This record gives sequence, C-alpha cells and structure tokens, in this order.
Amino acid sequence: MTENDNPETSGEYIPTDEEPVETEVINFNINDANIAEAAEAFRDVDAYKDLDGAKKAKKFLTKMRTTLSEAHKEEKAEALAHGRRLDAEKNRLLASIGEIEDPITADLKAIKEKAENEEAERVEAIEGHLARLESYSLDRHDLTVDQIKERRANLAQEPLTEEIYQEKLDTARRVHEESDSKLRIVLIREEEAVKEREEQARIAEENAARQKELDKRQAEMDAADAERQAEQDAKDAEAREEQNRKDAERQAELDAQAKEQAAEKKELDDEKERIEQQEQKAIDDKAADDAAEAERVAAAARAPDRDKLLLFAESLDGAVVNAPIMQSEAGANTMRFAAEQLTELADTVRKCVEEMK
Repeated sequence: MTENDNPETSGEYIPTDEEPVETEVINFNINDANIAEAAEAFRDVDAYKDLDGAKKAKKFLTKMRTTLSEAHKEEKAEALAHGRRLDAEKNRLLASIGEIEDPITADLKAIKEKAENEEAERVEAIEGHLARLESYSLDRHDLTVDQIKERRANLAQEPLTEEIYQEKLDTARRVHEESDSKLRIVLIREEEAVKEREEQARIAEENAARQKELDKRQAEMDAADAERQAEQDAKDAEAREEQNRKDAERQAELDAQAKEQAAEKKELDDEKERIEQQEQKAIDDKAADDAAEAERVAAAARAPDRDKLLLFAESLDGAVVNAPIMQSEAGANTMRFAAEQLTELADTVRKCVEEMK
C-alpha cells in the first residue's frame, strides 16, 4: 500500500502514477476523412446551375448526417449504461468504507461532545462559585449591623484556591475583595446611622423632658394670665361705661354741629343758585351778542369786496388778540411767529384795499 492509499494520511483515494490512463476512441462510422471527401466532391455544386446535382449532394449529406446521429445515439446509450454501472460500483464501495468509518466517526463525535460537556460543566461550576461570592453583597442595604458582620465573617471563610477557580482565581480574588469592600462600606454607614438614631433618640428624650417642664411653666403662666385678664376685664367694663357716657356727650355736640352745618349748607345752596342764575344770564347775553355779530358779519358778506377784505383783516387781528397762551417755550415761539405772520398779512390786505378803486 502506498502513502496515498493510507486512510490515516489522506481523506480521499488518489490514483498513483503507475496506474494506466485509458484513452477513449470514439467511432461514429463517419470521420474527418469522410467529411473531407464529401467537401471535395461537392465543392463546385451550384443549385442555380445544376439542380439535380445539388439535390443528389443534399441527399448524400442528409444520409451522412443521419448515419452520424444514429451512431451517436448508440454510443451515448452505451456510455450512459457504463456510467450507471460506475455509480453502482462507487456506492457499493462507499458503503463498505462507511461500515469501517462510521463507528470511528461516532466515537470521535462522542469523545468531542463529552469533552465539550465537561468543559461547559467546569466553566459553569466556576461561574457558580463567582456568583456565590457576588451574592454576599447583593442585598447589603437591607441588612442590620449584626447581619452585615455575619456576612463578612462567612465571606472570609470562602476558600480561594486554584483547585476551585482554576484560571479565574484572580477574578475570584477581585470579586471577593469587591464584595467585602461593599459590605464594609455599608457596615460603616449603618454603624453611623445607628449612632445617629441613638443620638436623635437621646435628643428627643431630652426635648420631651424639656417640653414637659415648659408645659408646666406655661400652665402656671396661663393661670396667672387668666387672673390678670379677669382684673383687666373688670377695668375694661368700667372704662367702657365711662367711654359710653363721653360718646353720648360727644354725639350731642356732633348733632348740634350738624344742625349748624345744615343751616350753613342751605345758605351756600341759595348763594350757588343765585350765582348760577347770573351765569345763565351772562350766557344768554353772550348768545344775543353772538347773534348780533353773526348778523353783522352776514351783512358785511353782502357788502362790496373792499368791505369784505377789511372785515377779513379785522378777523386776522382778532385771531392774534385771542391767540391761546402756550405753556412750553417751543409752543410760545411758534405762536409768536404765527401772530407776526397774521399781523403782516392783515397789514398787506389793508394796503391792497387802499390801492383798490
């Protein structure tokens, strides 16, 4: 047996160089020489010049092609049958090889699966030990001081050996230290909280005693206040009676003053009515004067242009005379400028009237 035939050194069968390689010769009864002869024989065939010759050539070539097709079919059928025989022989040999190989493959698979399961169980056991170390500090905030101390004592008893944690021994030491650190921090905080609660309880007790003493003193003060209040109430009643008498006297004085004020008010109302009548009369007189002026203006409107222009000049003078008084400097300057312009305009109108014929 050669090296290539050894199943331990190769996964498949490889033929050696000494084995003969068969060269297949295909025989279809029609070969290249026959085709060359036909090509030479029918080289000058022209259907347009020799129709019968072209038909004979076509018939010959058709028969040649048919013969080739029939020979191909026979050869192919034999090849297919040979292929089926090859497949059957291959499957028989593979089955024989499988009877030897399959038990070995099954054993190798079982060994691999066993090794994988053992490795998974080993890793799971280590992870379980690590999880137990972490669990010591999980609910640390719900523990009392004594429970925390007990946890730390139990954690300290946990063995940290390579036999248990193997390649994760450093991780186990780190988790152990972290869990103990977390418990130690909570213990310190809880001890401080216990001291704080004890101090608050002591202060509350002192405050309660102090409050009790204050309540006692407050009761004594309330009794004294009640006695003083009774005395004060008696004094207040006497004072109210005296005040009521003074209020009555004062009310009588106020009533007399009100009577005098009513008389004075009547005199004022009479005087006001008289003044209003005088003002109304002045208004009526003004209205009559305004009506007369309006009539004069209307009459002037019917006068010639010279009279109208003179009347207009007078109205400009009147606008200057009756100009309102400004409060600001800017307003006063503006009003002064306007008055000068109106006066100049009035003078211009009068000069024009003098020049009119």
